[in-house]
Amino acid sequence: MRQQKKTGKRKINPKGPFTTGQVAEMLGCVPNTVNRLCDEGQIPFYNLPGKTGREGHKRITVQGIESFLSKFPDFPRPEILKIQQGTS
Repeated sequence: MRQQKKTGKRKINPKGPFTTGQVAEMLGCVPNTVNRLCDEGQIPFYNLPGKTGREGHKRITVQGIESFLSKFPDFPRPEILKIQQGTS
């Protein structure tokens, strides 16, 4: 049987951690940009266990996104971070 292609976005947990794709969607860029910013040390991240180096599966915490965005005070805050702040 052929599986139907999934449509629609997965629900993002506002508490994180986030994938590079989810962060890219929040920031309005492509995942490669987020990967590059991580590799350059501009966005803090961690690799999932068993994955190392540039090709590992990166995860970015809310604090990591906040740390990056603090360098750009005029950049609009992603809605998901506003939701997260409201639940604290």
